[in-house]
Amino acid sequence: MSASFHEARLMAGGHDCCPKKTVRSTAMGEGEKGLSSDESQYAYSIRVWVNQSQLPVEEISAALDRAPDYSRELGELEKYPASMWCSVTWTKGERDFFGEVHDVLVWLQERSAFLDRLKLGGGELHVVAQLHGGANIGSSMRPETALLAAQLGVLIGVEVFPRLSGGEGPG
Repeated sequence: MSASFHEARLMAGGHDCCPKKTVRSTAMGEGEKGLSSDESQYAYSIRVWVNQSQLPVEEISAALDRAPDYSRELGELEKYPASMWCSVTWTKGERDFFGEVHDVLVWLQERSAFLDRLKLGGGELHVVAQLHGGANIGSSMRPETALLAAQLGVLIGVEVFPRLSGGEGPG
């Protein structure tokens, strides 16, 4: 079984990107609640999202070596006939969300054969930083991150939610 992108960062000699105030979970609603205003100021989620795929959710999960937090099978909805697979991790106590986006891209690089197959079928893979709109948080994408995303054909997004909540997030 291959490592998650968080474990891969540690194995590559990187630091544990989860300081004591940081909690990572794989879905909203799990983990620590009741953040102080200082902690909630530095919180974000990273969403890995496979969209417009002709692949079954089980095959996407096997290729990415993780279960989705949210998914939709081929043909499940008439309006959206393609499958969808989504995994979300929350980070608290940090500001460098583009650093984590880079870590996810490095993790995805090990799965480039899957990405190629996904794109050939018309699918897309997005890595999206989701931010709380009521707090000042920022990060800068390094050129090597943008280059890696382009080489992999991965779309990078940033979403800002003024009232981001859900038990785990700020707000």
